[in-house]
Amino acid sequence: MYYLPTLRLNFSGGVSNSYRIRDNQVEFKINDGAWRILEGEEVQLHFLLHTEVSKWLLRFQSETNRTEGPAKP
Repeated sequence: MYYLPTLRLNFSGGVSNSYRIRDNQVEFKINDGAWRILEGEEVQLHFLLHTEVSKWLLRFQSETNRTEGPAKP
């Protein structure tokens, strides 16, 4: 069974931000809202600020590279 890599951050007041990777894009939603694709600048901001989202993306990339092996020429 295939699943979409997902991260959920919960905040006080019942607010949650969810992130997922689908078709090599990062998607985001607040609580039960609609998913939207994060723009490149938004993803870059996560990396500049060293957020939990950037750490999750780096872990996902590392795991993906490990399971796929070295790139073929």
